Amino acid sequence: MAHVWFVIALAVPMMDALLTKMPAADLAYQVRAGDIMLRTHSLLRTDVFTFTVPGAQWLNQQWGAQLFLGATYRLGGWNAMVLMHAALTSLAFAFIFLACRRRGVSTRTAALLSVAGFWVARQNLAMRPQLIGVLLFSITLWILAGRRTHPRALWAIPILMLIWVNVHGSFVLAPLLLGLAWLEDRKDSPDTARTLVAVCGATLAATLANPFGLRVWAYAAAIGSNPTISARVTEWAPPTVHEYSGVVFFASALVIVGYLLRRGEPVGWPALIWLATFFVLALPALRGVVWWGLAFPVVLAGLARRKTDANEEHGSPFMNALLVTTIAAAVILAMPFWRGPTVDGNPAHLDQAPSTLVRATTAELAPGSRLFVSQTYASWFEFALPSMPVFVDSRIELFPSAIWDDYLAIGGAREGWQSRLDRWDVDAVVVNPDQDEQLLAHIADDPGWRLAFRDDSGSMFVRS
Repeated sequence: MAHVWFVIALAVPMMDALLTKMPAADLAYQVRAGDIMLRTHSLLRTDVFTFTVPGAQWLNQQWGAQLFLGATYRLGGWNAMVLMHAALTSLAFAFIFLACRRRGVSTRTAALLSVAGFWVARQNLAMRPQLIGVLLFSITLWILAGRRTHPRALWAIPILMLIWVNVHGSFVLAPLLLGLAWLEDRKDSPDTARTLVAVCGATLAATLANPFGLRVWAYAAAIGSNPTISARVTEWAPPTVHEYSGVVFFASALVIVGYLLRRGEPVGWPALIWLATFFVLALPALRGVVWWGLAFPVVLAGLARRKTDANEEHGSPFMNALLVTTIAAAVILAMPFWRGPTVDGNPAHLDQAPSTLVRATTAELAPGSRLFVSQTYASWFEFALPSMPVFVDSRIELFPSAIWDDYLAIGGAREGWQSRLDRWDVDAVVVNPDQDEQLLAHIADDPGWRLAFRDDSGSMFVRS
């Protein structure tokens, strides 16, 4: 039965990843960037995607993830990307399960905790560079959970950092994890605490093993404190009870508080500091909820009563085999190979990937034409139509506030929106009806623009 619980802990995240569409907004341009670097054998350091900041310096901290994503796409297209998404997600929570087991709980408790953490973190597990950071975070938690019995394994963390610092800005969390572990060990296990200090020093030194040196720290700090990002990107807004991530975040925190109050035993301050740290990290931005979802299962595993039920460990061999077979069959049926394109020709595995709009734009315009594209669609256009630069894309930090002001004024059809399009010599406007409702209403009645294409995914207008 122990094996069955482990299969469940793996299968729940895997099935969800296989069946959930991947948003293209934070993925497609990363794939294109990786492909460019694979072709040119050089690091992409300047903007080659837009006409508003062409050639601008780009601190491309996620270049390692882009190479990985580009290579995955070359290996097997979007099918390979779906499988990689499922593998990374499942692996991340497999390490959370193993970390809970190292803390001494039963397989059933470890599986239930890891699945609970998955459902809290689920909204922030899209296929993008952050998911690689999630996996590295989980591996680090697993190593730290066994640090007193396997102290030498701590030296793997600086090695992980060599990858982490080149794939995602969440690398800054590794020293935080080491610091929290040190607080826990400084009295109870001084030898381990001394090792943690040395490992933390090596980990900090490893953060310099990147093409940009110390600037990656400034980049990570700037992303989290950039007012343009926090004001205009939903996942950088604080969690509230009006969306899924906020609801499960606050609900999980309330359940944990209730558990601690009813536990009947005093809770040590190190565990409270762990929980408080990741709760506070999640408060400024929805994107931070993922780290709470990964951390709290391992902390709770350290507080849970250690008891093993013999029936839980063995169960019925027939029922165990039946359950595992059913899970395996469900995973096979969820594989992407059985799904072709949608009726309108868009990739079945992707969201925010309007292939029909791309084809219509290609038919209407010559290469080099300038496109005003809704930001949520821009990444797909950068991937699928590289010959036509766009106005802005998902690299929010790259564009000055003045450009975002123009983008919002045009998208909101504010006074002077036509003159802004003229000033930027825009040749076509691609509208996402869910994002730019006002623009769609006004440009349809403007004599300077002609509707060239429309379907459920959006509309494309060219100059009359």
